[in-house]
Amino acid sequence: PASSQGETGFFLPAVATRARLALAILAIVAGSACAIGLLFGALAYGLVALGAAQAGGAGALMPIAWLLGFFFLLVVGELALSPAGFAMVTRYAPPRVGGRLMGVWLLSVALGSLLSGVVGAWAATHAIEVTLAAVAGVFVATAVVLLALRERLLLMARPG
Repeated sequence: PASSQGETGFFLPAVATRARLALAILAIVAGSACAIGLLFGALAYGLVALGAAQAGGAGALMPIAWLLGFFFLLVVGELALSPAGFAMVTRYAPPRVGGRLMGVWLLSVALGSLLSGVVGAWAATHAIEVTLAAVAGVFVATAVVLLALRERLLLMARPG
């Protein structure tokens, strides 16, 4: 028992230091991870736009390999974006309103669903490859804005 207390006393500061280091890395990487996720989304939509153009546009069948590549890239992007986004909201939100701001983060999913109807209406009047390329462009523009704001986000981070 005495030796286990000594080991605990030795390891707790090391664990606390490692946790602080992990939080600091998270503050640096979170904005980049979100941007990387958005860029993977852009690659996914760019890939499927190329596939649609190669297939011949609206009404033509696209080989399944294009769709598998699209979903693979989109899932990789989501795996980078979602956890980093949750971590950023948790990290940057003031403690009293953290839960509300997490709800705002999730509200963005609902707004994205609403926006998909707008994009769908726009897509009905444009070629499908143009629509998909425009979506990819929005992903890239959002990633660039997020990378540009990364330094400011670091300044906003609460001390860990």
